[in-house]
Amino acid sequence: TVPWPTDPPPAELVEAGVGDRGLSIAQFRDLARYVKRLCRTGLLRRKPDCAARAQDGRARISWTEVTMYDICELVLKPVIASLGLRCAWSSLVAGGRAQAPTHFISH
Repeated sequence: TVPWPTDPPPAELVEAGVGDRGLSIAQFRDLARYVKRLCRTGLLRRKPDCAARAQDGRARISWTEVTMYDICELVLKPVIASLGLRCAWSSLVAGGRAQAPTHFISH
């Protein structure tokens, strides 16, 4: 399974306001499970130029090494682009509905 809706998203997906783009714990866990599967199967890999700069020179990313930048560049942006959308991840998984956060957590 994938952590985003499998039905085609509406082309007119309207994003909630920036203050209403929270992720639920379940949505966050679904994304974490998906990224773990990508790491475990070797499908999450750094681009060659990034791999060359990695400490051990490996392109494959393990779950204990994955960063928020890896997830954004290698998972979130490609998924959103493949669906023909330009939106926030939270808007995609919420179907454009507002999800007010209870807590704010930043990088």
